[in-house]
Amino acid sequence: MDEVELANPLGSKKGKHKVSVFYWTLMNLPPKFRSSLRSIMLLGVLSSDLLKQRGTAVFLKSFLSDLIFLRDGVILTVRNESLKWYGILLHFVGDIPASNFIAEFKEGVGAANLPCRSCMIIRNDLETIHLESDCILRNKISHEAQVSQIECAENQTAAQKDSISTRFGVNCRCIFTILEYFDATKCFMHDLMHVSNEGILNKEIALLLKYLIEHPIIKLDLNIVNYKISTVKSSRECTIPPPIRKNEVLELKKFSFSSSEISSLSMCLALVLGEFVSDDDVHYANFLLLLEILASLQSYQFSEQDLQMLAKNIELHNRNHVLLYPKPLDSDSKSITPKHHSLLHFISQIKMFGPPRYSWCMRYESLNSKFKKIMRRNSNFITSLSLWLHTIRNSLAYT
Repeated sequence: MDEVELANPLGSKKGKHKVSVFYWTLMNLPPKFRSSLRSIMLLGVLSSDLLKQRGTAVFLKSFLSDLIFLRDGVILTVRNESLKWYGILLHFVGDIPASNFIAEFKEGVGAANLPCRSCMIIRNDLETIHLESDCILRNKISHEAQVSQIECAENQTAAQKDSISTRFGVNCRCIFTILEYFDATKCFMHDLMHVSNEGILNKEIALLLKYLIEHPIIKLDLNIVNYKISTVKSSRECTIPPPIRKNEVLELKKFSFSSSEISSLSMCLALVLGEFVSDDDVHYANFLLLLEILASLQSYQFSEQDLQMLAKNIELHNRNHVLLYPKPLDSDSKSITPKHHSLLHFISQIKMFGPPRYSWCMRYESLNSKFKKIMRRNSNFITSLSLWLHTIRNSLAYT
């Protein structure tokens, strides 16, 4: 699932034409074919406001019925041979709000005492626990007990029920739990693209540049950095990142870059900043460690030794991050964000579902971008939703 903003995301119509898009992919296909846009099938599109108003159970009712048929087996005749075929819903991918919304966890991570849908870590422990083995993991049994307790609170006041829901970080029962094989605490994956490119990398690039600009000796000139980035040549095709704005860095605002632009920017910065910063600078070294972690997570295969080294690097990076970029004492926010914490769970996720690159949202975003470009070009945001739906139907019918 992904939410697509069809109007100008910075204009007055922001959110008015936002739609929720659902896709599905057949995982039996080899990864090189699975990542093709022709292999991504449209399940449905509807207004995001309508989805939240009516709920996922109404919209996904027919899809869930099909999954129940596939679970029990469907007899198909192929080349005059009748066989019984089975199918399962392997996992669900999306950004943190989308996954939490479908899984019926608290959509805003700040609205729950337990901000993670994979473990029971409390918000105050985000900066002190950096290994998954130190976390109490959620599981199917404990999750069912929490959901049952929330359902038993129907006769209580709304405030009492909300208190229980906030304590567990759970709203209600996920619709997919009717499939006995589906575990809502495991099958809603942490998406590498949203966790890294649109989360951790975006934040840490701003923190590093702010530190270097305000450093009394280095006094980094952002104009020079932007120029040098524009001159970097690559032997392979890559997205050229736009110039970095100084006010966004100093105010620690989220860069309005695409996922691919952030990825390219991080690689360019690793090269360019080497001219201004010594290798023993701990801030620069921790940034390079993050790039090593994210490069490892994009591997095509993993050994047990690779996963052990990855867990150690994640622990080291997160510990250093707390020391290098502490939050002000008068702030309720944490130095370690929920996306930093999500890195801890990639080890077990890889053991269950394989390399993250085979399931991340990058290719789904590519399919969305095709239609968002049409909206920007025609500048007709009043009829944008109907035009977008017409275009995507024609495109998928063609493929």
